Amino acid sequence: MLRSRFLSVFILAVFLCNLGLESDKGNVLSQVYYLKGARALNKGEYPEAIAKLRKALEISPESKKIKRALATALNNYSQSLPDDEIEKSIELIEESVEICPEEERLKKNLAVQYTNCGLKLQEKGDLAEAIEKFKKSIDLYPEEDKYQENLGRALNYKANGCFKKGEFEEAVRTFSEARQYIPENFYLWIMLGESYYKLDRLEEAIDCWGEAEKLSPENQILKQKLAKAKKEWPVQKDFRKFSSSYFQVNFSPDFSRDKAYEVYNYVKEAIWSIGRDFGVYPKEKFSVFVYQSGEFNEIFDEREHIGGVYDGKVHLHINERTSSERMSEIIRHEYTHAVIFWTTHGRCPVWLNEGLACFEEKKDKPVDFSGLKKLARQNKLLPLSELSAACYNLKDLGLSNLAYKEAHNLVKYIIAEYGFWQVRRMLALFGEGKKEPDVIKEVLHLEPETLERDWQKKLLYE
Repeated sequence: MLRSRFLSVFILAVFLCNLGLESDKGNVLSQVYYLKGARALNKGEYPEAIAKLRKALEISPESKKIKRALATALNNYSQSLPDDEIEKSIELIEESVEICPEEERLKKNLAVQYTNCGLKLQEKGDLAEAIEKFKKSIDLYPEEDKYQENLGRALNYKANGCFKKGEFEEAVRTFSEARQYIPENFYLWIMLGESYYKLDRLEEAIDCWGEAEKLSPENQILKQKLAKAKKEWPVQKDFRKFSSSYFQVNFSPDFSRDKAYEVYNYVKEAIWSIGRDFGVYPKEKFSVFVYQSGEFNEIFDEREHIGGVYDGKVHLHINERTSSERMSEIIRHEYTHAVIFWTTHGRCPVWLNEGLACFEEKKDKPVDFSGLKKLARQNKLLPLSELSAACYNLKDLGLSNLAYKEAHNLVKYIIAEYGFWQVRRMLALFGEGKKEPDVIKEVLHLEPETLERDWQKKLLYE
């Protein structure tokens, strides 16, 4: 009996030695679980291996051999999962890194999976979650360029979305964060400048566009934008303000407060009156700048003959002698441009944009179109295909005035024949990015040439 017991102990001792395990430092049961887990790992049976090795580690939490085996099983299982289980894959590698934080290969695999997951989330439009994943990649490898670029681009996309929604403060915050990761992105600096510009923070806008100019010194559009802002800043920096929840009127100290308050009231009136026609009201606060002639000409030197400009802000050319009626007309015209921009994201054809602005400017007031009728009889009207370009012809004011008159009359015709609700439909489709001929066909069920011919016939026989 004694000999039999001695033999059993000897066999167990030999068995443990053969396993290469230190029986005095571990629990026999943990070694059994380890052995089963190691076998399952070698066979590629990862869930089974993980289950057994976890039990082994619970019993012997300090065993480096068990930790390495479990971390390997978790990593291998993670790598074997399909793409649609990427979140589970990340959880597995996170556990493996937690168990063996010194293993560089595990950290690299985790960073790659964070990046892959972030890219997939970005494709789905879930930028907030994508950004969090990209940040985790950077936490692991802060100097890795591709991780910096991924995060910078995602932040840039998010900031652009904020800008389009009119959330300019958030756009500034997010663009500013993005520039830490992609400081040489030209368009980021442009859009950060635009965001500051929308917030009337001209100094910061000028600084951003200056950085953009360093990256693309030959960009003519940027040069014009920067030159205009540099003209605006000294004029606007001392302006006073009237503010409401929808808009802010900015005017020089030399401009009468009573006159400025009159502007304020006409803007409020335009918001509700024009809003009823278009079904559009301000979602975010917008700026109105009132310039007397010298101030307006300083900034818009080629357009001193006009009453205002809309460039994302409403700029009004008004002085103390401007009549109340004319003031109201200028405000209605420029505010209509703002509404059309919000609706179409700047994609409206110029002739329709200007025609609608003229329509709202002169709404319910008689307009003399006799000169157009005469030109129609002489077959001297500008063709529809040339109308948009002619509206912005600053070198030939006669041609430009004719284009405005035609656009106004054509818009009046469309509204009379088809209703303003169809104009709303046209603007919505332009906002979706559809082209002019397709919009005319879809809404009015006409070819552009047929619309032009029908309108000119109506003009002749009115």
